[in-house]
Amino acid sequence: SLGKVDLKNLTRDATARPTSDGTVPEYKAIIQLSLFGGLDSMNMLVPHPDGCSSLYEEYYAIRGEGLRLEAASEMIKINATSSNQPCTHFGLHSSLPGVAELYDNDGEVLFFCQ
Repeated sequence: SLGKVDLKNLTRDATARPTSDGTVPEYKAIIQLSLFGGLDSMNMLVPHPDGCSSLYEEYYAIRGEGLRLEAASEMIKINATSSNQPCTHFGLHSSLPGVAELYDNDGEVLFFCQ
């Protein structure tokens, strides 16, 4: 961690620069958000009971009452069949529909755990 980062006057030139063949590449960036205490990652993205029942049952048993997502009513089901994960579907917390849309529709979001 770098400690506190001041972003008030931070600017970046987002002008795409042409490659040697004259094409302009699409701008991409990796953004990591570390929300210490602000977001419980084991309550954000979990094995979905429809696509990974054995891992969901393990998650359900370990997390305990009040700390786990309860079945499909608290999850947005996202498709992970194109990844090499043990689950075909994961559940994203129901308060994150924008993230689910970016993942499912645009392929603009990826998840990684530390």
